[in-house]
Parts: sequence; C-alpha cells; structure tokens
Amino acid sequence: MSTAYLNGVFLPLDQAHVSVMDRGFLFGDGVYEVIPVYGGKLFRLGHHLRRLQNSLDAVRIGNPLAEDEWKSMLAQLVAGNEGPDQTVYLQVTRGVAPRRDHAFPVDSRPTVFAMCTPCLVSHEVDTEPGVTAITLADIRWQHCDIKAITLLPNILLRQQAIDANTVEAILLKDGYAIEGAASEPVPAVREGRDRDRIGVVRGVHDANRVGDGRANLGRGRCRGLRDLDGRRILDSDAEVGVSLVETFRGRTGQ
Repeated sequence: MSTAYLNGVFLPLDQAHVSVMDRGFLFGDGVYEVIPVYGGKLFRLGHHLRRLQNSLDAVRIGNPLAEDEWKSMLAQLVAGNEGPDQTVYLQVTRGVAPRRDHAFPVDSRPTVFAMCTPCLVSHEVDTEPGVTAITLADIRWQHCDIKAITLLPNILLRQQAIDANTVEAILLKDGYAIEGAASEPVPAVREGRDRDRIGVVRGVHDANRVGDGRANLGRGRCRGLRDLDGRRILDSDAEVGVSLVETFRGRTGQ
C-alpha cells in the first residue's frame, strides 16, 4: 500500500479521509499540481512550486506551507513509496467549512493532500509508431447550464460581490444578463423570449415561487447594465428563496 500525506500526517493511502464538508469535495474549490519523479528526484520542483503558488494566488488561498516545507514533505513522500520513477499528485483546497456557502469561509484551514503513483510512461521520447489525436473546440467553463459541482469560477465571482458589500453578482455573457454567481436572476418579461438560450441554467424555483399569472418569468433581453438599470430583477435561490434586486452598482432599478 502506498503512502500518502494529509494535513501534516504521512499515512497509508487507504486511510486518508477528508470531511464531506471540505470545499474541494463540495465545490472543486482548490488547486493541484502533478510532479514527475525520475530516478528518485522530483523533476523541476522549483518550477512546480512556483506554478502552485500562482494558482493559489489566483484563487485567493493562502499557501499552507513554506517552500522548504514543501520540499521536505515531498522528498519524504517520494522516499516512502517504492520505485525510482513516480508521479506525485498534490492538491490544496480551501478547507472545511461549517456550511455550504459560495462565500469564502472565515478562518478555514486549507486541506493539503499528496500521493505517489508509479510512473507508467517512460520519460524517453517515443517517436515510433506514434499516436493519434483529434482537435476539439475549447469549451471549458462555457457550459454553465450544467449543474456541475466544480464551482470555483462561481465562488470567485461571488466573493467579488461580497467584497464590494453587495449580495450577489449578476453575470453578463454576450451582453445578456445570464445568471447570478450563486443564484438565478430572472427579469419579468414577455412570454417566449430567450427561454432556451444555450449556456443558461433554467430555474426550477422561480415560476413556482412568484409565477402567479401577473408576470411571466424567463431570461429576458437584459443587455448589460443599461437595461438592467431600467428594470428590477427577481433573484431566485433554492436555499434563500426569491429576493428583489433594487440596485445595480449603486443605481436604483425601476
């Protein structure tokens, strides 16, 4: 059984467990690195640690270990696992929070996990007989209509709203108000407009909570802040309910 590292402890991999309230589990709220090991030596470790630091800075997670601590821990991890050629996988999440909330938790401690697996691919360049590949459009992070648990972009946007002393961030795409960072904003609009736009999460609570025949709820043509300033938004959240958004960036809606 291989040895892993979890929050300051080396232990068998099958004994490493994290809380279901860890934000990495609930939101994908964390970053990772993969470091090859050749001949028992971590390959370009300094470069990988700099890239790890860049990722942590980008998502606003404090680095839980100093550079020397990373080097010492990873060296021990490699030494505790068999084989001269290995692959180290490490990840750092924002840690465990008392409740599921997009906003950054206060005083949470990052979760640090690392493990080794045997390096199955030779580091020698193999030119024969070659491999095949296909080309695809890069659609990463574009399918916000999928209720995926990898919500790191939403978390960072929601935190910007909180840092600005507001409740929510209304997200714009191609000039349209599409969604909230953690909710479903829906303007009262006429029936039939933009209900089936690709990349839009269709709300399941808004019509039930406020659709009483007096307003049709859908994804109206709110083109940017100019139109948003001219109408109110009903902000629907499955946990909080429906709220009326009166202002956008300090401006009052009509």
